[in-house]
Amino acid sequence: EGQHLEDLDITLPQRRGASIRGTVAAADGATPKSVVATSKEFATVAGTVGQTDDGHFIFEVGGLPSGAYWLHAEAFKAGRRYDAWMPVELDWSGLGGIELRPAPSVDLHGHIEVDGALGGKLSRMELYLDNSYSLGNSRIWIHLQDDGTFTLKAVPAAVYRITPQYTNHGYLQAVRMGGIDITETGLDLTHGDPSGDLELSFSAASGTVEGEVVDEKGTPRAGSIIALLPAVLPADPQRARASSRFTVPDSRGRYGFIGIPPGKYVLLAWWQAIFNQNAVLYDPEYLKRFEAQRYVVQIGPNSNETIQLRAIR
Repeated sequence: EGQHLEDLDITLPQRRGASIRGTVAAADGATPKSVVATSKEFATVAGTVGQTDDGHFIFEVGGLPSGAYWLHAEAFKAGRRYDAWMPVELDWSGLGGIELRPAPSVDLHGHIEVDGALGGKLSRMELYLDNSYSLGNSRIWIHLQDDGTFTLKAVPAAVYRITPQYTNHGYLQAVRMGGIDITETGLDLTHGDPSGDLELSFSAASGTVEGEVVDEKGTPRAGSIIALLPAVLPADPQRARASSRFTVPDSRGRYGFIGIPPGKYVLLAWWQAIFNQNAVLYDPEYLKRFEAQRYVVQIGPNSNETIQLRAIR
């Protein structure tokens, strides 16, 4: 039999959270206004910014569990914005000596080049600059003119990738800045004004995938979310986001993806109630749960594939 114990005080130690401390030194003497820490789980914690007697700016972000974070500092001068980003790994002992150096926003000019006919006005294309540090929470629309040129004013300092949202029937082949290929490395605007124009190369030799989503009884499933993902999802969060696509079927359960770059892909369909886009894009362990339900497809230039999907629930 068990024993009955009275007046026994059991106190468990409580962790109050760790802190990240450091200084903020913005270019051009801009005044720091905020520092925030964003975890890979998309939680954001705002810190405090103060000024020492000798004029230096210091910050502290407290109450954080251990883990990986992005630090983001903002500063302003005469209406101009300055930004700095830094990845950090935090344990329970805290982190000090961090130095953030916000850089000024810049103006960006560019144009697109097209190999083949896209089948529509260039101004109808929908492209975005995606901040590599923000995990999808910050994007800038690239407003194209009919001649394929564009100008973006006061772009915050960060590293960006180009995310095509709608490109008629084309796909993004390459990205260059001042003639230098930056397709893999991204567009780095943290070092002041860019050295030249941003050049985006598109090809019209893309593929398409279409088909129907059904439930376990073979009935068309309109209330679904369909994902088209690279067979090997990039480790970099922004590249994973830029190379993946999502859509919903119509009332008859029909779906379609156009403008797909050649390559090997995975198709998955979920009932909307269980769909978690963040987990799909950024958690490889989550996707492993659905390996038996995925459909693998090879896309070639100008190919057209038809695949029936069964919605996961």
